[in-house]
Amino acid sequence: MAVLIRTADPARPDAGSLPAFVQQPGFQLAGIFNGIANVTARPEIDLVNPGTAQRGVNGGDISVLTNWDLGAGVLNPDGSQTLAYRYQGVVAPIITLRAAGNVKLDASISDGFFQTADVSLPTGATGGPPTYQGAETNYAAIAGGQGDLSSLTEITFYNGTSELIGPVDPNIALAAPQPNGSSEYYQDYNDYVNQLYSFWGALIGEFQGYGTFIPLAAPSVPVPEPTPPAASDPSYAADYQNYLSAYTGWLTGQFNLDNIQTAGTPPPPAPALQTSQYENYVAADYAYLLNDINYLIDWNTVYTPYMFAPTAPTFIMGGGSGASVAPNANAPSNMGTSADPLPVQFAALMSGQSASYRIVAGAAGGSANPLAVTAPGAGSVLMDGHTVLNHINATDAVIVAPTTLRTGTGSIDIAAADDFELLDPLAPGVVYTAGAPAQAVADNGSSLALGQGAFTPQGGNPPSPGSARL
Repeated sequence: MAVLIRTADPARPDAGSLPAFVQQPGFQLAGIFNGIANVTARPEIDLVNPGTAQRGVNGGDISVLTNWDLGAGVLNPDGSQTLAYRYQGVVAPIITLRAAGNVKLDASISDGFFQTADVSLPTGATGGPPTYQGAETNYAAIAGGQGDLSSLTEITFYNGTSELIGPVDPNIALAAPQPNGSSEYYQDYNDYVNQLYSFWGALIGEFQGYGTFIPLAAPSVPVPEPTPPAASDPSYAADYQNYLSAYTGWLTGQFNLDNIQTAGTPPPPAPALQTSQYENYVAADYAYLLNDINYLIDWNTVYTPYMFAPTAPTFIMGGGSGASVAPNANAPSNMGTSADPLPVQFAALMSGQSASYRIVAGAAGGSANPLAVTAPGAGSVLMDGHTVLNHINATDAVIVAPTTLRTGTGSIDIAAADDFELLDPLAPGVVYTAGAPAQAVADNGSSLALGQGAFTPQGGNPPSPGSARL
């Protein structure tokens, strides 16, 4: 099971089935417990993947492939926030991931933090303001180099044959940015170059050198591929989000190492037909590439299916909005963009309730105890991956941000039949509960954390810390 979180529209982060369930679970929790002191009822989201014998997928593993921001919401004109994952506007949920196998946290899960102001990036940073000049710089960094596969005409298969690739993959050529575009277009373009094309080019270039691609073939799996909505769909944004969710489940459920040589070539997600949805496409296409290298490469033979090149963004004429906060900063999947490359780290601690997490690997599915695990050997909780902001102030300096599991006033429980491992050697993952801000700064909504309080619950920050238990 792959958990891929995204929003239909950055301006409407409350859209989608999970926020809708938290806001309106279909029953009135509060009325049941009226009159009981110190009791707060709140919705719970359980993502459960049983073992293969119980019809689980991916060997019972759960993989978090894109950031999940449970503090997602919109910043109101008066400076207040309207949060997506809140019952009755204030009550935060419980999130439980229970996997019969491993829980793989390759992206961050966060609550209790909100970005309230635009980010001022150092001059010369790769993730600088989204302008034509910045897009040109990013294009020039790849064009003509090893990562530019524009001249690739055919790919070589492990059986010694080859095939012309242009007719089946029209996006191989690196697209150049167009002048006189909007900031939204240049943000989309930079994400196309930095997150998708450079990653794709490195993968294809390496495996083309090995000559170990599996011959191209149309998908031949029991479940048909989901159909994307038409551009004329009046509910295109929501329907495209639903399509991407269905596509991700289909991709991870139908293709695996056991059938990859007979199931055909996994297709990429359909590109967005509305420009406002391009960031959602970026997240899905990145996850498509990541799924291949994580689950579909036979590392004994280095056989791998071909991965299709990403689609460049549609041009948007200049004169776009001057929003003070990057569109994706407080989205349910707040993945980094050129305008806001480290949204998890740039967000400020906020007051109020925060979600609590239960992360369980090797889960005992039949137990009433959500933290119960089976015998050793069943599964581990694995944190991996990091995000890099480089070329700071036009130097070789970099900021490396780890995968993060955090909440504010909520609690975190991690249980595993085997181990809890921090796999990234450069920026090991972090787990913490931050509490609530001790003092708000009126001019920008940022928070002041008192040093002692960060380590002792009796100190100033929190108040109201959650607990983190392993």
